[in-house]
Amino acid sequence: MNEIVIRPAVTEDVPEISALIEPYVRAEIVLPRSPEKILETIDKTIVAIHGGVSVGTVTYVSYAPDLWEIRALVVHSEFQSSGAGRRLVEKAIEKILAISPAGRVRIFALTYVPVFFEKLGFHVTAKESYPEKIFDVCRFCPRHENCNETAVERIIERT
Repeated sequence: MNEIVIRPAVTEDVPEISALIEPYVRAEIVLPRSPEKILETIDKTIVAIHGGVSVGTVTYVSYAPDLWEIRALVVHSEFQSSGAGRRLVEKAIEKILAISPAGRVRIFALTYVPVFFEKLGFHVTAKESYPEKIFDVCRFCPRHENCNETAVERIIERT
C-alpha cells in the first residue's frame, strides 16, 4: 500500500477536492463548496494523497490573527482509520501557527465527531463563542436554526 502524503493543495487539486467532498455534501455533513469557492481558499487547503489521488482534505480559515477555524475536513471512507484526518489537522495547525503572531491562538471547528478533535487536544465549547463563524457561514446553512454540530476549540499559548 502506498504511503499517504500530506501536502498543500494546488489549483490542479480543485476537481479532486470537489469530488472528495461531494458525498459529504449529499450526506449533509459539510456545506456545498463550488470549485470557485475551493479555489478561493486553495492557499489555506491541505490534501492527503494516496497513489496520486486525493483521499482527504482540510481548509483553515482566519477570522482574526489569533482566531482560526478548521473547516471542511473530509477523508474518503476507505481511509478513515489511516491517520490521514489526524495528520491533516496537525498540518493545518502547524500552518496556522507559522502565520499567526506570537501569543494566544484559538483554533476551532464545528463537528459531528468531537471525540476525534478531543484526541488532538481540542475541548468542547459553545458555538456562540464564534459569532464570526455564525455571521460568515452558519447563517447560510439550512440547519442554522437546528444545528447539531458540536463546537470544539484548542487554545495554544506561544511566547
